[in-house]
Amino acid sequence: MLSIGHWYESYGDPANEALLTLTQVIRMTDNPVWCLNEHTKVVRQVVGAANDLLTSLDEAMPPDPDESNAIDVTTPIGTSILRAHQAVQHVTMLLVDALVECRKGRMDAALRVDPGLCTEVIYGLSDAINTQAWLASRVRYPIDDD
Repeated sequence: MLSIGHWYESYGDPANEALLTLTQVIRMTDNPVWCLNEHTKVVRQVVGAANDLLTSLDEAMPPDPDESNAIDVTTPIGTSILRAHQAVQHVTMLLVDALVECRKGRMDAALRVDPGLCTEVIYGLSDAINTQAWLASRVRYPIDDD
């Protein structure tokens, strides 16, 4: 088996996807179930870290119904939110890409016979998309006056 570090190394940097995609890992290892299990774990880890960031923000800056709690992206915390969003988006795109590219092969068959794995993948993707939406709602982009 390959080391599980490459396809999600440097969270949020799509340039690193060129190193090794999840689809390539699935084809090289010839073990789609292992790859989906491992990548779904990574999705959960990245989403968990992003949710921890959102929780910390909510505790530090409780929502005020009278004003937006969005943070300027030019601030350090705004940059952290953007990087978390990129990380979640990156692992989500890799998983979706693998599902699309391998949908007519052994991965499709593996998902059909393993409802537990199918459920984990679906809920992992759902959590990731939901977290992306929450992260996106927490940033404010500066208005360019030019």
